[in-house]
Amino acid sequence: MVSDGFENFANAAIGLSAFAGAAVAFFGLSEWKQQRKWDKNHDLAHRYLLAIFEYRDAISGVRNPGMFAYEMPEPDGDTLQNMSDDQVRFYGIQKAYQNRWDKVTDANKKLYPIQLEAEAYWGAVSKDLFRALRELEIELQSNITTFLRASNPDNLGPMRAAADRRLQKRR
Repeated sequence: MVSDGFENFANAAIGLSAFAGAAVAFFGLSEWKQQRKWDKNHDLAHRYLLAIFEYRDAISGVRNPGMFAYEMPEPDGDTLQNMSDDQVRFYGIQKAYQNRWDKVTDANKKLYPIQLEAEAYWGAVSKDLFRALRELEIELQSNITTFLRASNPDNLGPMRAAADRRLQKRR
């Protein structure tokens, strides 16, 4: 009799332990899935932040008014002989801004796929936040173009004066 009671208790305990094991496995799997989701979210946020920092640094480089001599290359020998000092200086400034803007373009190329992934994962929030930055980027590019037109010694006086007036009206 005692052995029948013990056997029944053991069978019940085995059944309960199987049910408890299944419940623990289910909750564990659920937590594992949640952890994977958080890991993906963290990884995306990390990559996004690094890309934004690279973009920020590239924009800061364009906005920096100081230019070093190594940033402003001179034209080739034959072209250089046919240019005035003002033309050579303008050529260097134009190339320096082009090289600086190339870094912004490269940063945008790295940032864009991450932005698409963030939009798919988080919704349009990140896209909406970047809209104002994109508008400022376009404004910056426009101001640089106008500055270069105003600085170009090959442009006629009225053309340069018009570009100067546009620059005065902008921030």
